[in-house]
Amino acid sequence: MTHIFRSLKRFCLTGNIHLAWINQAYPGEVSVQQKAIDPRIDKMFGKDRAWAILALVGVWALYTFVFYILLPHLNDDGVLAALLISGGLVMLFNAAAIWAMISHYSEDKAHIYGLDLHYLDLMNQKKG
Repeated sequence: MTHIFRSLKRFCLTGNIHLAWINQAYPGEVSVQQKAIDPRIDKMFGKDRAWAILALVGVWALYTFVFYILLPHLNDDGVLAALLISGGLVMLFNAAAIWAMISHYSEDKAHIYGLDLHYLDLMNQKKG
């Protein structure tokens, strides 16, 4: 238990944390590394990817709707061009950010979701 406090102290003082203690299993527990092959990881990643894509489609639909509603009220071509360019850039950067997030999660999903599943299983063991 003292290794946890030493790691937390190191993190508070330096900002760097040694995460080796996370992968240690206590009696009756499964370590995070053993859960890397857990099929629930792919299921959780699939749900997160689907929600991210759905959110991106929602944002694109919202921007398109707002532009369509504003179109009859735009009398100046300069304002129209500014809205098209700025809205297009926002949508492009938003799509790139979502794509990067999904890509990062797919590369590191065993660690990200394995850690979540480890603590969810611990919580479920304590409940029942």
